[in-house]
Amino acid sequence: MENRKLMKLYDFRSFKLPEKLLEITVDTERLDKAVAEAAGRFLTIEMTDGGIKEGDFVVVETAPADEGDNGADYRDRAEIVPGHIQVNVGKGFYDFKWEQSLVGKKTGEQVMLPKRGKNQPGTIMQVKRRVYPELTDDIIKKLSIEGINTIPEYRAYLKQEMISEEKMRKSGGVNAWVLKELTKSSVFGDLNEEITAFKEEFKEEVRERAERFQMSYEEMLAKRLPPYIKTPEQIEAFISERAEEAVKQKLMGMELARQEQAVLDKSSYEEMKKQYIEMGATEEVLKECFTYEIYQKTAYADYLNGRIQEYYEDKYRVVYE
Repeated sequence: MENRKLMKLYDFRSFKLPEKLLEITVDTERLDKAVAEAAGRFLTIEMTDGGIKEGDFVVVETAPADEGDNGADYRDRAEIVPGHIQVNVGKGFYDFKWEQSLVGKKTGEQVMLPKRGKNQPGTIMQVKRRVYPELTDDIIKKLSIEGINTIPEYRAYLKQEMISEEKMRKSGGVNAWVLKELTKSSVFGDLNEEITAFKEEFKEEVRERAERFQMSYEEMLAKRLPPYIKTPEQIEAFISERAEEAVKQKLMGMELARQEQAVLDKSSYEEMKKQYIEMGATEEVLKECFTYEIYQKTAYADYLNGRIQEYYEDKYRVVYE
């Protein structure tokens, strides 16, 4: 290469990653529960004359409180006044111990509501219960998921959702490991000038933002650093480390793009803007947060990260528990 800032870019595809990094775990118990919950979307609330069960909604008609009894406590939030209260048994919103005492009782039975000084009588007037339909293919069809019409298809769909979710979560760790090893394995020239320029640019950006938001430089800088970075020595070391990391990633991204004949210019910037707009971003936000200048600073590092993520996309191993 003519550019002696990066003399050798190691091929990240040659790395052998730790197995655990590429291991995705699917909790089959969680999967079974997620499948079963589909029926819950079509539950009904029905009256029942059977004994009260945990989870039932119970309506209790209350008798008038004794005259002169105004000793309210936290349980009076259910407003024990002549009328009625509704309790979701077992949730503890009223009084957990008392709610448990309702289990097994039936409509028409007398109960005593806990109240400071003296319990207040009441009568169970109504018991309502959630009724879940049997999970069938017809229930699955009602979910209106394109191409999903049966319970096995829905299970496979949820399994893939879980795998994709876990893969997204783990991809950050995979990229971080690969970038660290790639930086160590590649050969760089003297980068002092580039690292110093990056540090100065970073500090200038902090100054501009501090002025814009009417804050001191130190206040704005603290917002840009991890909370454990406090002393001047720690701050300088942290900024230097991040500057070296950013400079090297940009150089590696530039070389990879050159090898793969990828062009990152105004056209690719406009294409990325379109993608952001399709995702819901507005032109106003992009003018502020995603200018062409910002794109130029991050495009090559982003390209490198993207290519690493694409390469390992199908290298994950799924383990079922």
